[in-house]
Amino acid sequence: SLEMLSCRRRMPGHFSPLSFALGALAAVLALHLAGPAAPGSSASPFKDTQGQLSFVRRAREEHLPANHVPRDQLLASVPPPSAPVRVCLVTNSISGPTTSGGIGAAFGALAHNLAARRGPRGERLFNVTILYTAHPFYAHGSEESWQHAYAAKDIEFHALPEVSIEYYGPRLLVRAYRVFEHLLRADGRYDAIVYADFMGTGYFLASAKRLGIAFANTALVVHCHSTSRWTDELNLRPPRNHNTLAYYHMEERSVEWADMQVSPSAYYLRWLGSRLAFDTNPAAISTVIENTLNPVPEPPVPHNVEIEGLCFFGRLEARKGLFVFLDALDALLTAKNSEFPQRLAFLGPDTRIEGVLASQTIAARALEGAWPVTPSVITDMSTDQALQYIRAFQCGAVVPSLGDNSPYVIVELAVKGLPFIASSTGGVPELLEPAYATQLVPPGDSVALSEQMIHAMRHGITTARLANSPARSVDLHARALQYAAGNARFVRATPPAQAMRVAVGISSFNRAALLERAVDSVIAQSYSHALIHVIIVDDASTSTDVPAVLRRAGEKLVQSGLSHEIITLPSHQFIGKVRNLLLERARAAGVEYICLLDDDDVALPGMMATYVRAATATRADLLTDMSDNYLFQPEHGERTLFRRSLSVGNAFAHNFFVNNYGKANFFVRPDAALAVGGHDEDVSPYVDWSFFSRASMAGLRLELVPLPLYEYTVNTTRSIFYSMRSREARYKGHAKMLADMKEVLPSNFHDILSVCRFKLGFPHVEGNGN
Repeated sequence: SLEMLSCRRRMPGHFSPLSFALGALAAVLALHLAGPAAPGSSASPFKDTQGQLSFVRRAREEHLPANHVPRDQLLASVPPPSAPVRVCLVTNSISGPTTSGGIGAAFGALAHNLAARRGPRGERLFNVTILYTAHPFYAHGSEESWQHAYAAKDIEFHALPEVSIEYYGPRLLVRAYRVFEHLLRADGRYDAIVYADFMGTGYFLASAKRLGIAFANTALVVHCHSTSRWTDELNLRPPRNHNTLAYYHMEERSVEWADMQVSPSAYYLRWLGSRLAFDTNPAAISTVIENTLNPVPEPPVPHNVEIEGLCFFGRLEARKGLFVFLDALDALLTAKNSEFPQRLAFLGPDTRIEGVLASQTIAARALEGAWPVTPSVITDMSTDQALQYIRAFQCGAVVPSLGDNSPYVIVELAVKGLPFIASSTGGVPELLEPAYATQLVPPGDSVALSEQMIHAMRHGITTARLANSPARSVDLHARALQYAAGNARFVRATPPAQAMRVAVGISSFNRAALLERAVDSVIAQSYSHALIHVIIVDDASTSTDVPAVLRRAGEKLVQSGLSHEIITLPSHQFIGKVRNLLLERARAAGVEYICLLDDDDVALPGMMATYVRAATATRADLLTDMSDNYLFQPEHGERTLFRRSLSVGNAFAHNFFVNNYGKANFFVRPDAALAVGGHDEDVSPYVDWSFFSRASMAGLRLELVPLPLYEYTVNTTRSIFYSMRSREARYKGHAKMLADMKEVLPSNFHDILSVCRFKLGFPHVEGNGN
């Protein structure tokens, strides 16, 4: 994978310029040279699986993260809670409302098992809430029906509420932000919030806690199931588009920034630990606890089961070993003294592989190989239905996965005493007793798989026993949450905002009324006026209204106790030069940070106080935020709120394609900004985008405050973003950013990067998460 070119992060927010540039180039090459994956595609049908297998082998050879604590050591003496632990499980998949296994099964079983826990006097040990984030999707039932069903089990079921506001951002980013907003309103209600790594749902929750903004007394626990990068690499699948790169960032930071990382396998924790900076949150602890089942079964005694057929059991995709199984079936027909199963079935959700449905690929292979049995391909069964099918038709389940974390199908087959053949990939050997683990088939070896299938058809299959009992897994999960809840280790006390002297720099040109409104919003700041220095630079306005507004602004600032300086330039300059002057004046004034504001912006009252709090918590070089966007109607002189514009933060590879770092009213150390060259002063668009990109490549520590701290007015006169859209302007904007990137890349990459970069059109992020 070309992603291997990029160097993993070592310090939070600090990267070498070369690692950044190569990481971005890797993403570009994957997207533009390898070509985009078809929508919904799963993998390339390569018979050569060595890429996937070497990927798995590398993960096995890597070490556990430095913050790993063995679960028995960690949970040896967890005191009983004085009150029920209040737990919120945040998930887009849950047994009942959705039919899929994996995360849905894990979170469903965890919810039921925690709610059923009782103390020695029959008292509740957990108050469990499910926040279902995939609403309004329900495979079965409705929100109301599931609220009643879960309430009968002492579980609160909440669907993520619908909202009236429109959001601007990629789909999963919008979902994660809606989760954050919902739980922010309930801050303090839960002792622990549990989310999965997949889809990055916990990204803004973890970000807000590390910035000292929210969730100070709530433990954030991530259950590590499968990141999109892990799945894509195993499927030999490139990122689908630039938003996929944002999702990689969200998922990985939501793991790094969590208080506790719980993985069902040591294999997957090693894989994460080799790629992520687990020391980003110095208080964090990682451990391994297997997934749970509900109801909790009694492990059956291993016994031999004769079979009449074989069933491929799992999602119909390359990563699950579909092509290995198809090759093994073909091998049965060519092997001497072999036999073919009397019944053959494929049980699992269908996928597209290079644009073709897997079910169609199976039919084609059956026809091509002249199989003596017509296979049944059943793609809409629930897990329970599939297990009943395997038992009813006396099949041996085949799970030849090329890469898996801790597959639920293995656990469910084992606890139900059903016969199966599996590969020794990923975390599978950890699930089973050592005696059975030695019987697993090497992943990707179709010959070994066919031999095991022949043996099974002739001699039957001995059922397996789990290495750890399901009841013990339930107990470990419960104790882990009791440990996390209220643990002083995970309390992130909001740091008192330091008496930090800061500046607000306002740039203005020919917008007198808007300038006065911007100044008024600075005067309304809740942060101590004695610590704010205001700098206004008028870019040689020609409007006759401007001098009077500047005089009034000075008078208002004096009356409000705000020190200030007002500069009128002798000739008109471009915004890049004006902003650099603001940075220079801020450095001369000796402030620690300056917040840059355009004259058509309106600062919300808590903007400076919030920035100072986040800067105190992180010591960032640059902080940016989100915005509430208003439409300006010149004919009426009115503004109308129409959407909340979201940001991703310092996701460099994603931001290569679109400026999603944050907003233009960023909060930056003047000396750090000037040290990386400040803003480009040539007349071209992408002023802030190019500055953010250069700051990121230079290794400045960039942080995103996940709150709208100001109101941005769309379509105002002389707005650079809306006025400089010509082909020539876009060319100049991209060219200046390429010049920065080429400074840190070997020369033989320059033309490649140019070809990829100039394929970009007008930068775009989907509106309202679509």
